[in-house]
Amino acid sequence: MKTRLMEVLANLSNVRERLDSDAAMSPAIEMLFDEALVKLARVINDLPTELTMNVSIVAITQDMTKNTGSAFWRCRTREGIPVNVFKSDDPLKDTYSHFKRAEWHHVLDALTYGETSNFMASPIRVIIRQDGKFWQVGSVRPREPGEGADIPFDDDGALG
Repeated sequence: MKTRLMEVLANLSNVRERLDSDAAMSPAIEMLFDEALVKLARVINDLPTELTMNVSIVAITQDMTKNTGSAFWRCRTREGIPVNVFKSDDPLKDTYSHFKRAEWHHVLDALTYGETSNFMASPIRVIIRQDGKFWQVGSVRPREPGEGADIPFDDDGALG
């Protein structure tokens, strides 16, 4: 969001320069425009560089990327924010490693394409950070003994 607002500020500054060169603005309007640009710049500078949130993952479904057919995991959070987990050789794209360090990777590895595991009884606590319009996993709370996927039930209600 901060990056987008900085782009808006740059565009407004360009508009201001064009209007100034055309001599289309009165001095009073120029002053108001300049004051607004300064106020906007201050607001943008006061924003945090990265927006982060603590969320709880309550469901994970394995899926495949459209381009490469690589496995990734779609996570549903209790807060309603979609987050994806990717396994990659590129450390900037690899969020699977957070799950591995926290000893939650086994639940990801156990899933097959289209399969979902639920974690309502012991949600996976993660910190996510906004990366443009998407959210990325920034860290995962380590798994405690006994935490894991919910025990599935058969269609007749018996433990699966």
